[in-house]
Amino acid sequence: MSKRAVLYLRVSSDEQTWETAGLPEQADVCYQYAMRQGYVLVGDWYFDLVSGLRITKDDTGWRFTDTRKAERAGAKTENITPIRGYVDDYTGKRVNRPAMDALRDLVERGGLDALVTRDTQRFARKRNVAGYLKDWFRRFGVEIDYATQDFADNAAGQAQEGMHEVFDEWQAEELREKAIRGQRRAARMGRIVLSQPSYGYKKVGKGKDVRLEIDEETAKIIRLIFGWYAHGDENGKVLPLKGVAKRLTAMRVPTPADRLGRQKKKAGYGEWGPGSIRAILRNPVYIGRWAYGKRRRVRERIKRTPDGRRAIVEVYSYDPVPRDEWITVEVPSIVSEELFNAAQRRLQENKQRARRNCRRQYLLRGMLTCGECGGKMVGTPAPQGDYAYYRCNGKQWERSNAGRNRCPSKLLRQDWADTAVWQEIRERLLNLDNLIAGLKQRQAEVEQTLVPLRDELEWTERELARYQARIERALDLYLDSDYPKEWLDERLAGERQAQAELEKARQNLMGRIEAGRIDDSDIETVEIFREKAANGLEVADAHFEYKRQILETLRVQGTVKMIDGQQSIAGSWLIPEDELIVNVVNPTARIAAL
Repeated sequence: MSKRAVLYLRVSSDEQTWETAGLPEQADVCYQYAMRQGYVLVGDWYFDLVSGLRITKDDTGWRFTDTRKAERAGAKTENITPIRGYVDDYTGKRVNRPAMDALRDLVERGGLDALVTRDTQRFARKRNVAGYLKDWFRRFGVEIDYATQDFADNAAGQAQEGMHEVFDEWQAEELREKAIRGQRRAARMGRIVLSQPSYGYKKVGKGKDVRLEIDEETAKIIRLIFGWYAHGDENGKVLPLKGVAKRLTAMRVPTPADRLGRQKKKAGYGEWGPGSIRAILRNPVYIGRWAYGKRRRVRERIKRTPDGRRAIVEVYSYDPVPRDEWITVEVPSIVSEELFNAAQRRLQENKQRARRNCRRQYLLRGMLTCGECGGKMVGTPAPQGDYAYYRCNGKQWERSNAGRNRCPSKLLRQDWADTAVWQEIRERLLNLDNLIAGLKQRQAEVEQTLVPLRDELEWTERELARYQARIERALDLYLDSDYPKEWLDERLAGERQAQAELEKARQNLMGRIEAGRIDDSDIETVEIFREKAANGLEVADAHFEYKRQILETLRVQGTVKMIDGQQSIAGSWLIPEDELIVNVVNPTARIAAL
């Protein structure tokens, strides 16, 4: 019986999609390999054998899922040759990728015997990611076949495959660092280094001769944005960021993303948001100062886990760099420096005014979600009167597809909600037996959710021990034989780099496990906290900071919804299976009813 197999293709950027080493070559190599092996291709995804791009089928026939990529690759719909297979346009440094996740769903349904990919680079770009995925697939009996590489099924073959994976990771990082150093050197020499020009400009020339020129069609929009925000429109009315966005949307002016042909944007064509306007107003390129190095890559951050704790997690994000560290290059200016400075002054004034206007304390800030759309509830003062509301973010014009998909949820009186939730938590805090019993139940449930992380940690620690043994064997060979020092250095370099990456992954996993678990000392701490809270609840009633600390410690979260015609908060706290149901009514009316 023929084996069931899937083809897996992966690139990390649009540029790789149609290059020689990109999707077309991968599609051909993997398909030919599968045919030689006599595999039967299965799976829910399809790609075009000629271009390697993902395709889908509708009533009109086969079509490319991303028409922009198809146009840039020169792929034609009429030439599509459909083949079952999964295509990722995603980094290989992560386990979770769209196509890989879909492929793993197929495996869990029991429909796969082998996975075919071009080489170790296409499978993963990090040693620990490759190791984890290979172990995961093999637990389900799925073989990993490399179409252009052949590793023996023995210790020597595994060592060779491991060295390839170490080299792949090192090469990816080295290429990235080389590219950054080259770009920085070119910027210091006064050259423009970019993939896409800022809105209002067009890129002219290639390579070292690239320069920015003004695109008059979009430059007119830039001048309108600065003029409306700094000095006002034709009627002399100074527009806020949201007002500028609404005006451009009403004019159906294409946004920067629209002009690039991006299909993944949430808003529709010609729909602007305040964030885009703010980014344009703050960009110094419009006064002739193109800048390189405005942000810096960040690999780790301290984030809150779902249960409210903090942990160091691996991320792929960026932080802003101070302006005095930017490398600037002279380009043609679109607006005058006076107009640009006027816009900056107004941005700063509005920022300061917003800080001064934040006079209210919202006890449930960050703890409420909307029952209608799932959006976050945020505090907002009432237009008139000395009170405030919690409002769904989905009711904002810029977050609701220019107002067309605005959330229908009602506003929630802030003082009524804060009082109702606090009184409910206050009463539950006084019941020590239920509190501690609930914590112990939660402790058992959390242990079950941490099993996959513990499995991954166990694999990582085994790999660390294996690499340490290989390093020790290399040292023994060097000391007992006539190998040159260069041989030892070369042998240890890759091993120690892989070991460092695995150690980093181990620390990350340990942090996530520690952040999620509840041990006996946590229960003891909460018991002590409860005793203190019981003795000081009357004091807490009069102090916002103390009430806020109690709610954060107990990890209170709620969803605002209608229950029996009454606006209510349904949620959870530290105790599992103990749902919070709080009716939000006027506290004065509640006291009168009692």
